[in-house]
Amino acid sequence: MCISRIFLSLAFIAVCLMAWAENDSGNQVCAGDYTVSLTNAGLVITHKGAIISFGSALTVFSPGYKGRLVSIEDAQREGYISISRGGRTLTLEAGLPQGNLIYSATVSESGVSVTARVTMKEGVSIGPVECSWFQFAPELVKGGSIDVQNKEGILIGTASVTDAPGCGGISRPGDVLIVKSSSRKIIISTDSHFQVYPFDARLEKYGNQRGIWAFGSMPVKPGSECVVSIELAIKPSESRLPEGNILIVPDRSVAKSFVCNWRSALKNLISNHNTEITSVALAPKASERERLAAEDIVSYLARISGKKLEIMEVSDKTVPMGVIVVGRLAIETGLINQQELNDVQRDGYVIKVAQGRVAICGWRDLGTVYGAYAFLSQLGVRFYASDCEVVPRFGNLRIKEQRLCVKPFYEFRWVRPWSLKLGHTPLDDCVSPTKLVAPQGVNQGDGFHAQQSLVPCQEYGEKHPEYFALQKDGKRLNPKFHTHEVISKLALKPHPARWAPLQRRGPYGLVSNSLQSPPPEGWRKPGWV
Repeated sequence: MCISRIFLSLAFIAVCLMAWAENDSGNQVCAGDYTVSLTNAGLVITHKGAIISFGSALTVFSPGYKGRLVSIEDAQREGYISISRGGRTLTLEAGLPQGNLIYSATVSESGVSVTARVTMKEGVSIGPVECSWFQFAPELVKGGSIDVQNKEGILIGTASVTDAPGCGGISRPGDVLIVKSSSRKIIISTDSHFQVYPFDARLEKYGNQRGIWAFGSMPVKPGSECVVSIELAIKPSESRLPEGNILIVPDRSVAKSFVCNWRSALKNLISNHNTEITSVALAPKASERERLAAEDIVSYLARISGKKLEIMEVSDKTVPMGVIVVGRLAIETGLINQQELNDVQRDGYVIKVAQGRVAICGWRDLGTVYGAYAFLSQLGVRFYASDCEVVPRFGNLRIKEQRLCVKPFYEFRWVRPWSLKLGHTPLDDCVSPTKLVAPQGVNQGDGFHAQQSLVPCQEYGEKHPEYFALQKDGKRLNPKFHTHEVISKLALKPHPARWAPLQRRGPYGLVSNSLQSPPPEGWRKPGWV
């Protein structure tokens, strides 16, 4: 009997020692090349001994950021940490005064999966919910880039990690983030009903958490549980596309034509050779839209051919061969003349590929942006929607000599969601409420709400109800809360001075969803596509 008791005691001690050994890793779980530990900075993830994510955070704030309701920091102080028997899942669990948090990380040979369960108590007022799921040190992503994809794996955004630190989102949100560096790819994905985006937090104010974050939120509500999951995996970096050549290929038929004098002969002899494109040129003090056009040309050509062109400024009247000339510099150097642009005003553009140069210019800088995307479309890029595009990879790229002059069929082009790549009109180009005598601070892109200042319901609501929208049931919308007025000649007559800014505005105009009569001269003509 005594021997049996001894063996039982030894067995109990052995089990305790095994459990202690399993948890002696200091809140740490491992599998394959991945290790996850929970520290004061949040989850720390390493891969093959290298720190990938140095921390994480999850905080449910009260309205106006006036205190925390639930956070990982509070949960670590008030709750407890457990590790699964298999040693692959680490869980932080806490019951807090305003709600409960279960925060776990499961590691496998293929990556790390993080799950957050937040249950707020009934009646709690909830403010912003901020989650930096993974935090990457600046050195880890230096010189890299971040691709954003949707659930179908279609690229919907991309951003370069510049040397200069910023503050805030650096690309649109998506379902997948791919952080690319020279040594690895960090793939972050979620199947939950929320999205993540890269957040630049490299400023001093973020202290020890400075870096690039995979940032998002959670749809937390009082009296209910919210569960989201997000995964991280490491893949080898892609082999870089070998840098190819971008060549302008001349029209050979010109060289075969009859040459009538030595000047033409010399010109044709020069133009009969392929010309390598080396840079993109802008005029000094180019507009923001012209710079956008140039930068996107450089970005897409690099994705197509592997060759990244330099952007330079040209102040004289000549540009060398092998240059893509963007914006008004094309006029100043004589590659495109003003009459050609007048023929496609206001939002049209002209593209010329000839004599070893590419010239892209619009009647105004907005047309230049459209021309840049049209030029890329000629090279095989396809813009199907604001979040759907296809970029071919050719290595060596050949651009044929061509001339393209395009004027949009509609003067005003807008659908939701809008995109310059699809030729849509920017909202701030459709209407500028501050130029339509609207109060300062009104959203620049909200044309409908600007009507409140043009036809005030306080002035016309009772005297002229016909100025305001009529429903199918014969009743009029309350003009105090529904500002989609019926703009008619009757409404314009009482105070013509009120509409004077419309005729002085240049590119601006007003759009109404219920335009009943021909607009006054100078208005933009709406055309829906």
